[in-house]
Amino acid sequence: MDEKPQIKAEWVSYKIAMKITGLSRVTIYKLVKNGLIPASKQGRAVRLHRKSIDALMWRGTEPTAAEADLGKDEHVLREN
Repeated sequence: MDEKPQIKAEWVSYKIAMKITGLSRVTIYKLVKNGLIPASKQGRAVRLHRKSIDALMWRGTEPTAAEADLGKDEHVLREN
């Protein structure tokens, strides 16, 4: 078998970021504006840092400090 390695882009467009996260373009724009997702503008194209998008989404699956203090064992998916 001749398997091709999967290539994962380091920088993605807003459109791909929307598919990855399920968030709207406006929400992603706000995250970029607030500095939570690094962006690079090259001419008219804007690219978003993929690892930062992944990290932001994983951050929403961890329990908050208040939940940890209450002794909750389950991870609760918080909606932002």
